[in-house]
Amino acid sequence: MSARERKMGKMLNTLKLSGAAGLAALMAAPALAQDAGPVMDKGDVSWMLVSTILVLFMILPGLALFYGGLVRAKNMLSVLMQITMITAMVMVIWVVYGYSFAFGGGEGAFWGGTAKLFLAGVTADSMAATFSEGYVIPEFVFIAFQMTFAAITPALIIGAFVALWLVWTSIHRIGPEQEGVVMQLGKYARTVQPGIQFTLPAPFENITKIDTKQIQTTSIGSPKPSSENLVLSKDQSIIDMAYDVRWSIKNPSLYLFQLDNPDGTVKEVAESAMRAAVANYDLTQAIGPGRGAIELEVRRRMQQVLDEYRAGVLIQSISIRQSDPPPEVTDAFREVNAAQQRRESYLNDARAYASRVTELALGETAEFDKIYVQYKQAPEVTKRRLYYETMEQVLGKVDKTIVETGGVNTYLPLPEFQKKAAQKTEPVVVTGNKQ
Repeated sequence: MSARERKMGKMLNTLKLSGAAGLAALMAAPALAQDAGPVMDKGDVSWMLVSTILVLFMILPGLALFYGGLVRAKNMLSVLMQITMITAMVMVIWVVYGYSFAFGGGEGAFWGGTAKLFLAGVTADSMAATFSEGYVIPEFVFIAFQMTFAAITPALIIGAFVALWLVWTSIHRIGPEQEGVVMQLGKYARTVQPGIQFTLPAPFENITKIDTKQIQTTSIGSPKPSSENLVLSKDQSIIDMAYDVRWSIKNPSLYLFQLDNPDGTVKEVAESAMRAAVANYDLTQAIGPGRGAIELEVRRRMQQVLDEYRAGVLIQSISIRQSDPPPEVTDAFREVNAAQQRRESYLNDARAYASRVTELALGETAEFDKIYVQYKQAPEVTKRRLYYETMEQVLGKVDKTIVETGGVNTYLPLPEFQKKAAQKTEPVVVTGNKQ
């Protein structure tokens, strides 16, 4: 065999080996294509983890702080805890049965089955498909990502209630007997009148409704000894006063912000005004005819003081229910009253006597004046007439006889003679036996 033939034989053998290898490679290609599965990309995994953390931050603290800032300060902690507890509870529910119901491998559109209850069959090596064909991510990452969306849904529902609260706190109905005081971030902003009024939602603006037509009553003192209200009168007498103060609100803004305790302020001012007023009256006037004047004086004094305080209060009336001395001195007070009544009786008798004597003297004076005029005209006749009238007055009640005749005793004691004659004519009574 020549060298050329040997060379051609080697080439044929090489071609045969190459063809066989190529054929084998071609035959093995489909098998490799079949063995190659979905690929896990580190970038996809990293992005899913970052997205999971971001959604979690949307819930806590994002939604919690956002909705907490929309409510009043006293309700902020409540909103924070509600969102936190709901998020934790939904995460537990998602692990127990929520993931299985959603992605358990079921054929239904709304039902995933129960194959993955309590994450059954989920391991570190199990994968979950993505939206990109041929790429997967760890199933635990997929579970965590979907769990954050399951948790944010009820948190958003809480936000819906917060939104409803915002609407509720923005629309207000002020009654016909009310006025609304609007406070903006804790400071007085304005006063609104009756009707439908709109404000910024709480806590930016809050409104307080004040009934300006309602008559309020503050009672001071009582008939009970434990609630005595002792007042000193002008004559240093002690009086137990019990009265009612009826008042209303005339300026809601001043009423809310100027007075810390409106009812207590009204009571203190009333007590001070009552003491000042009663000090101008004595006991008899204070417990009797002076009551009306005292009530008017107390009302005037109270209104003046409250206006100086800028209290926003209008005093309607003062009504005295009781005005008596204390129980401890009631008996003495009664004795004093009885003595005063006796004094007034004696004074009235004296005045009557004085009036009677004065009138009598005036009558006698007038009569004397008339007689004097007659005396000037006829002195002798007047003297004689006066003499006869005087003798009639003097001797008219005396038992004697006067005879004005010459040579005869002018005075005859006729009563003595009559007594002696009566004694002589009296029968003699004899007692004893006749012999």
